[in-house]
Amino acid sequence: MSNLDPVDFARFSSVCRPIHEDAMSFRSRAFNINKHLAPYFLQAETEAFRRLQASTGMLISGTSALEFFLRSCFNVPLQELEVFVEHSFALQVGRWLITIGYEFIPAGPQNDEFKMAYTEASGPQGVRSYRSFKYATAVFRFFSFRTGKNVQLIAACSSPLQVILNMSSTCTMNIISHDIAVAFYPRSTFEKKESLLINYIGLPEQLIDSNDITLYEDWGWAMQTKLRLPEFTKLIRRVGDRSCWTIPLRPISYEGGRVRYPYRVTGNSWRHAFRGFRGNFMETMPVTHYNLKYTYILGCDDVVHAARERVQIQIVGEEYADELYNNEITEQYGDM
Repeated sequence: MSNLDPVDFARFSSVCRPIHEDAMSFRSRAFNINKHLAPYFLQAETEAFRRLQASTGMLISGTSALEFFLRSCFNVPLQELEVFVEHSFALQVGRWLITIGYEFIPAGPQNDEFKMAYTEASGPQGVRSYRSFKYATAVFRFFSFRTGKNVQLIAACSSPLQVILNMSSTCTMNIISHDIAVAFYPRSTFEKKESLLINYIGLPEQLIDSNDITLYEDWGWAMQTKLRLPEFTKLIRRVGDRSCWTIPLRPISYEGGRVRYPYRVTGNSWRHAFRGFRGNFMETMPVTHYNLKYTYILGCDDVVHAARERVQIQIVGEEYADELYNNEITEQYGDM
């Protein structure tokens, strides 16, 4: 099974029940998140990192998440891990990285001290980082002399998924949460090796995005302005729907206590607004409420209204209503 690509593995695992059971056993070994994070963290640190994911909604994305699904490395070994988190949790994540030995490396006008850099990025104007992402407040870089690796911490204005869904192309739209890994466009990314350009209409001012586009072209992905695969023709998509490739991860060790109100990435959705040469866009609406611990995004006005109505219910004995919210999202979208 180790020689099968992601698409062939999925097909092989569905042949019959005995093969499916063997495939699931292999999957738990092949898609090992602890092994994937070993270049960046010690074993105990990896468990703490995943608990931090559960309590902050932090997501791994970018090239590292792509390699996780491919079960292989690109020609040049990765030197950085890209993590995305809501801005309000970025200080907590950055402080944790510093406690395990990572050093904050300021870029451009960023303050030399991480807390000050975070505070300045929290203002209405923010401080532009050396690298920009749409819907992000700042990018903070941390370096470990022990591992020789970087961690890029991307702080999102609202939901980290809003940043990820607005990256330059769909082959990078894969995420690793604390409990599941999800590829949003698996057929195009892994079977066809095609990637749809997002927020790109060929204008000169978009050259900043072309560097990422060229990188993935060099790695074998063909960039397209239109794709007709079912995963693109659906108007509304939800994280973890039938068009996604979802891999459950091994349970987290909760020594010292479980995380209250763990983040559920499946409580997010988006709408396709694809116009070919006129541009392809992901439409999302942030869902925030004082009863919600996390910010979510949804692609449907009616569902946004229903979700907000649900979390306004008086909470008895609970600090947050995120579980009520996620139940409402499941009811609204059903089995997509």
